[in-house]
Amino acid sequence: MMLTFQAAFEEEIDLIYQLYRRCVLTSRGSWDDEYPTRDFVEQDYLRQGLMTLKNEQGEIVAAGAITPADELEDLEYRTALLHPLELSRLATDPQFQGRGYGKLLLQGLMEEVRKRGLMEFSC
Repeated sequence: MMLTFQAAFEEEIDLIYQLYRRCVLTSRGSWDDEYPTRDFVEQDYLRQGLMTLKNEQGEIVAAGAITPADELEDLEYRTALLHPLELSRLATDPQFQGRGYGKLLLQGLMEEVRKRGLMEFSC
């Protein structure tokens, strides 16, 4: 199956938000009715960090964001990264889970971060 990893389009903000909502309904994770909000999705898009993984039919099967890790700049210790980024809000649509799409999304996000000039990851 051919999958496409690419930046989200503005008209996909609501589709991605709906994907996140479906994940809330089927998840036992930390997401709930208050997180993530549509505003988070829109902000990720405006920061040029909202990314999608699409199938051959053009359906968004997974989405995630590359966002500034602003809180790292406030830590007492210094990080070697001048403008750290973090991967956030990674989700695979429940109807497409179990097919390795989450792994492919993560790989795509990491490659996109490298393209933006960040060569190092930390946890």
